[in-house]
Amino acid sequence: MHHGQTLFNQLKRVQGACDSPLTDLGKQQAKQAEDYFAQKEINFAAAYASTQERACDTMEIIRSDQAYTRKKGIKEWNYRSYIESKGQVVKEKTLRAEDTQQIVGWLKSRGLEFYLESNNGLFASENFASRSVKTIQEYIAYKGKPGAKQAISATVFSICYMANPFTARV
Repeated sequence: MHHGQTLFNQLKRVQGACDSPLTDLGKQQAKQAEDYFAQKEINFAAAYASTQERACDTMEIIRSDQAYTRKKGIKEWNYRSYIESKGQVVKEKTLRAEDTQQIVGWLKSRGLEFYLESNNGLFASENFASRSVKTIQEYIAYKGKPGAKQAISATVFSICYMANPFTARV
């Protein structure tokens, strides 16, 4: 699941790999999730959070009675660049598929690890995909245990990155 609202979310700023604290609303959102899990009697065989403070704070509110493991493998890494003007993120322009392919090719040719979000889809380097898939496999290892339910964040999409981004759509 996703963390609660952060200060950067409230200010409509991109946080990515940067961290910002949960707002009061973000803490309330986490509390609502805790209440939901309690009402539905949802228990977890294991709990994981990224190493981002916002994720850990959310987890500690949601599962205050359960130990959890911090995993760097599900932390957002610094793969993107943003341009801001007067404190606001300037929207990225629409890219042609050929332009996206050139950018991905350029990054790969230099051996750079990357995550690229564009209007043509989501693309990531093999290292990003491998790291995310390994983390997801650790989640899956708990499948089938009595009473265990799982909530898997957007890292699930990383499995798709193993495919060629120009022949398989995410």
